[in-house]
Amino acid sequence: MYCPIPNGHWYGPNNQSIIANTNKYEIKYSFDNVQLIIDHLTFFDEGEYICQNNQTNHIIKHYQLKLATIKNVLQPFFILIFSILIFIPIFWFLGKKYSGINQ
Repeated sequence: MYCPIPNGHWYGPNNQSIIANTNKYEIKYSFDNVQLIIDHLTFFDEGEYICQNNQTNHIIKHYQLKLATIKNVLQPFFILIFSILIFIPIFWFLGKKYSGINQ
């Protein structure tokens, strides 16, 4: 997650302040931004992540994080498989009918 100011501070779900690198979070500072990297191998909290300006307390960026469900992951896969299963016989029939080759 990207915060476009150098003096940004990150807050996690339930206004939990994220100030140091842990096993779930890594903070990268540079001269013009602050990045929050969430480890995808560990179980992390859903919720709103906010980058706030330390000097003015204005909210600069906020991200809503939701975990994927089985439906979100499998639905595109099944749509792809079923569309392939439907279109293969159609193209096979059309190719056989209009190819000019009698078999």
